[in-house]
Amino acid sequence: MINFVRNVNMNEITLNFACLSYNTYYRIMRGRYIISAKGRAFRQLVKDSIINQPLVQGRIKLEIEFHFRDRRIRDLDNHTKALIDALKGILFVDDSDIFVLNTSKHIGVVSKTIIRISALN
Repeated sequence: MINFVRNVNMNEITLNFACLSYNTYYRIMRGRYIISAKGRAFRQLVKDSIINQPLVQGRIKLEIEFHFRDRRIRDLDNHTKALIDALKGILFVDDSDIFVLNTSKHIGVVSKTIIRISALN
């Protein structure tokens, strides 16, 4: 038997839009990776959507559920990296602070992203 214990320090955020992929978030210019115009707009949208959330410091656990409206082929890791880069400095200090990362992809009715973040003790 498995007991599930809810972490009372876990914050859950729902973004009611689809996340960009890594390939759209970044562009290569003169041999360097830069955040594209779409990537900068996405980062601002994420920032504007996450209001009054404390910055989690130290070792963190991050859970991400990507919900896509259609069945197009998408690489989960491309969306994960773009979202983590957009969240850096908004929900946590740096992505090197992520010690546990769980991601999942769901095909459904609406595009959205659910983020759960908590500090590890």
